[in-house]
Amino acid sequence: MKEKTENKMNRRYKDRLFYALFGSEERKRLTLELYNAINQTDYDNPDDLQLNIIEDVIYMGMKNDVSFLLASDLNMCEQQSTWNPNMPLRCFLYATYALEKYLDDTKNSYRLLTSTLVKIPTPRLVVLYNGIQENDDTVLSLSDCFENPGGDIDVIVHVYNINPGHRLPGCCRPLEDYSQFVSAYRDRITSVGAEQAANEALDSLPDGEVKNFILSQKGEVIDMLLTEYDEEETLRVVAEDAEARGKAIGLAKGEAIGVAKGEDRFATLISAMVHSGTDRQSILKASTDPAYRKEMYARYRIE
Repeated sequence: MKEKTENKMNRRYKDRLFYALFGSEERKRLTLELYNAINQTDYDNPDDLQLNIIEDVIYMGMKNDVSFLLASDLNMCEQQSTWNPNMPLRCFLYATYALEKYLDDTKNSYRLLTSTLVKIPTPRLVVLYNGIQENDDTVLSLSDCFENPGGDIDVIVHVYNINPGHRLPGCCRPLEDYSQFVSAYRDRITSVGAEQAANEALDSLPDGEVKNFILSQKGEVIDMLLTEYDEEETLRVVAEDAEARGKAIGLAKGEAIGVAKGEDRFATLISAMVHSGTDRQSILKASTDPAYRKEMYARYRIE
């Protein structure tokens, strides 16, 4: 979704600072710098870069996905502030959606049944991680999700730690500024509050396009950050509750399978509620009120 003006931003709960900075036509130069850092290239014309934003494609949470097509590569780039082992599966589904859209846009869908080989952009799947759990740059594989070894497809995802001091931010000034700001804000938020934390984090930034943007949209940026960390805390609480509830079910039945069933059913409910935009209070109520939880199971048709 494109911004209509520099000062009129989408304020739905799914927006993030990463998306605002690197998913905007107005700041396409920042996206090109990110592309060059990831792919070790030196393209210098932002107009050569085509932005396609994927909205809410099996992603539970806030919109934060940027894909771009340049030099026959389809780069899927997702920012994550929590570690998620399901990233290869998510990125695989993102990529198939994007490639399907590409085939429709280029009017090549009908050619899939012909004798002509249809060429597609080369997918490159990237996750930029800036959570508090310490992880090095790594590669995750879709095959790790398979119940049985083998299989006829696989997908790899390159995960880069973009916290300050890691390699990739040092190769991309806008990414480094973004990373420094988020890290400084996160370090201060619990002790001084949101607005002061944002001001102090801004003071730590060198002058540049990222700082200028945050200054011009500071109120909206604070809302984004508060939403992000509020949602993270909500998901952490309900995940812990789901784990405890699943274990209790397993013990009560004397069956190990009860653990898995309890966790999976409750996790499915929380995923559905978050994805549909349910407020935090209702989500927490579902974790503590059995009658309300039963009502939610029925509403979302979860058996």
